Amino acid sequence: MRNKLIVKGLSAAILAFFVFACSSQTPTQPVEPMVSEIYIPPSEPPEQAVMAFKNGNELYRIGMNEEAITMFSTAIELYPNYHEALHDRGLIYFYTNKFDLAITDFNAAIKIKPNHADYLISRSGAYLGKRNYQEFLDDINP
Repeated sequence: MRNKLIVKGLSAAILAFFVFACSSQTPTQPVEPMVSEIYIPPSEPPEQAVMAFKNGNELYRIGMNEEAITMFSTAIELYPNYHEALHDRGLIYFYTNKFDLAITDFNAAIKIKPNHADYLISRSGAYLGKRNYQEFLDDINP
């Protein structure tokens, strides 16, 4: 019984080179890459996400918290790295005493922008509101 070589994760070009290098025959057809496109996420939020974010801030300003949360959530769905929307949604959770949800959003924003002072301060405030004094102290005394 012959041993079988299983090659996973190699592009067609590498595989063709491997076959060519191990055989005395030349390939008769050009080798097409297996992946035709590579997706690179945008570095800036798309216009729809920006509009949802702005609407969320306006709704929050006039006291429509649930609607603002919906708008911020829409912005985040459209652009998952929208750290400003994560932070602002977290603020609404914070001001409505939903500290666990606030901490989740602040942590997500901090993961995207680790050294953003406002995000760290907001999270420490949520820890304090939750009476997690040790985590609060860890946040303000890194």
